[in-house]
Amino acid sequence: MLPRIDKTYKNIRRFQQILGVIIKYGFGDILDRLKIESSIERGRKFLHLSSREESREALTTPMRIRMAMEELGPTFIKLGQVLSTRPDLVPAEYIEEFQRLQDRVPGFPFETVREILTDAWDRDPSEVLASLDPEPLAAASISQVHRAALQDGTEVIVKVRRPGVAKVVEADIDILYYLAHQLERHFPDFGIANPVGVVREFEKVLTREMDFTYERNHLTRFHEAFAEDPHIVIPMAYWDLCAKRVLVEQYLAGEKVTNLGDPSDLLRSDRLFLARKGCEAILRQILDLGLFHGDPHPGNVLIIGHDKIGFLDFGIVGRLDPQTREALVFLLSAIIKRDLDRFVRYLLVIGTPLAAFDRRSFRNDALLFIDTYAGLGKHRLEVGTMLAQFLELLRLYKIQIPPDLVLLIKAIITIEGVGLMLYPPYNIMETLEPYVMRLINRQLQPTELAGRIGRYAEETLFFAKRIPGDFGETLRQIRENKLEIGFRHKGLDALASTMERAVNRLALAIFAAALILGSSLIIRYRVGPTFRGISIPGVAGFVLAFFIGVWVAVGILRSKRL
Repeated sequence: MLPRIDKTYKNIRRFQQILGVIIKYGFGDILDRLKIESSIERGRKFLHLSSREESREALTTPMRIRMAMEELGPTFIKLGQVLSTRPDLVPAEYIEEFQRLQDRVPGFPFETVREILTDAWDRDPSEVLASLDPEPLAAASISQVHRAALQDGTEVIVKVRRPGVAKVVEADIDILYYLAHQLERHFPDFGIANPVGVVREFEKVLTREMDFTYERNHLTRFHEAFAEDPHIVIPMAYWDLCAKRVLVEQYLAGEKVTNLGDPSDLLRSDRLFLARKGCEAILRQILDLGLFHGDPHPGNVLIIGHDKIGFLDFGIVGRLDPQTREALVFLLSAIIKRDLDRFVRYLLVIGTPLAAFDRRSFRNDALLFIDTYAGLGKHRLEVGTMLAQFLELLRLYKIQIPPDLVLLIKAIITIEGVGLMLYPPYNIMETLEPYVMRLINRQLQPTELAGRIGRYAEETLFFAKRIPGDFGETLRQIRENKLEIGFRHKGLDALASTMERAVNRLALAIFAAALILGSSLIIRYRVGPTFRGISIPGVAGFVLAFFIGVWVAVGILRSKRL
């Protein structure tokens, strides 16, 4: 079965385009192994691959993948950007290349913007806005942004989703699911990385990013959380004007960190203060809210005056549940105390091994990691480097951690980079250490411990109450011969497909041999009708046998398996 691929003719045409680009950038051999063309031909006889593989010898594999993603458009650009946040799954050279993905496209017409606003607000935009700049501030594959002003003069930003992008994304997601299934089926090693799970997680991220009500909710929560802090500015969302395709938020007048000129434009003390406040803001989101900005890169950070820092674009946020935060705290405590056993134990609490691994080798590498960083003073410790090596350790041993935890690590590394841009001598440990110690102390408070013990006791009692009933239900099903045990095989689909093709070829070969033998007898006894003494049915049998033989031979040669 082709998962979610046979929906419409348009999906098939898009699939053809994607396969053409894959071949163009030199990955045709992967398609051969995925049996893509044969699968599509069974469902759509009219599909023909017209693209030719082009030489890309001067380009590395990561570069070719990045260029293919840019050519394929918004869904694949976003996929690359999401993969760039997963160093636990993707090698460093690919992440470095994916981070260069450019999401810049021409803006769509201003009249289309007005039509979308009219549809969202059920009235003409001029009744809501005193002014709306026809020139977009920014245009991307998912949306574009315009500066505007409300009737009372308040300056705002209007973000509008690009028309038609939802249908393109839906078709691309269906195709990605199909390709992920094929990868797991024909490349057993890819099963460890769980391609279908990655696509499922990506679908969630992209669905939320295209529905602006999620970003509206995030803005509101962060705005309220930092309302009392005079140095952290989060734009306010205008709820009544927001919809799935439209977001209206407060305009922040400031300078992006990426646009700052000579650092001497700010006093040394101001630069250090702003670097600290930016890092404090992210740490407060992580440790206090459990909800944090997922992409605080320099373009999303504004410097407002000399003592305020603002954050933009809350389309991607991360979440940490209390249990994960608790395990993370104890993991950090194990690093600080150089406790190898606790480090390994809590790492395996928050992470899931995707395959069997050499535990002795893992413990040795974990000890090397701890010894490298545990003894360093906070002024010598480079947090970004430490976290990057931590993720590399996880990737090496195929230990997968929750996506939001990877996003957290990326957010800390990114905000550290922003701090260094503002104040090069800045060390994030000056800000991080007090927050971590505060959280560790909070976890060890008698009231916190009592509450945790109470929750564990409640969960234990709940499951203990269910045991007799569940056990009795199992016995009843056994007694009534209704107990069923599910069995799920892995890796047999490829074998079954190979055997099916082999049996089909054998059947055709036997049929062709029978035709040759039968036709020989027909010609030998001159079974009519005849032409100049030659049996026409006999000749027709030979011709049919010839074409069947050619068909089988071509199939074998194309499979490259003699």
